[in-house]
Amino acid sequence: MNSNIESSVSKQVVVHNCPLCGGVVYHNADYATEVCIWCVQQARNIDNHPIRIFSSTYWMNGYEVQIEGELTPNDKHECYIHGIPCYITKSPTGTLVVVKQ
Repeated sequence: MNSNIESSVSKQVVVHNCPLCGGVVYHNADYATEVCIWCVQQARNIDNHPIRIFSSTYWMNGYEVQIEGELTPNDKHECYIHGIPCYITKSPTGTLVVVKQ
């Protein structure tokens, strides 16, 4: 691989502690409050129903949120993890990102 590309990519990845549980998060430098995958798995909607967040090509913003027990996914941006408001977005590289608000 070209060394210029390697250094450009390595500068974008940052390691920090999850703002919710303290676990390790490897993330793009643009998302300093990104939560860890273990916390994302605990995400719930405002009514405290578990949700599943996944990539999709069907919605303009590129992801869907499936509420447990419902058949139709939606594209809501907000979720709650351990009662703390969080926000779902898609990074410029296409990965899903959940950040603490």
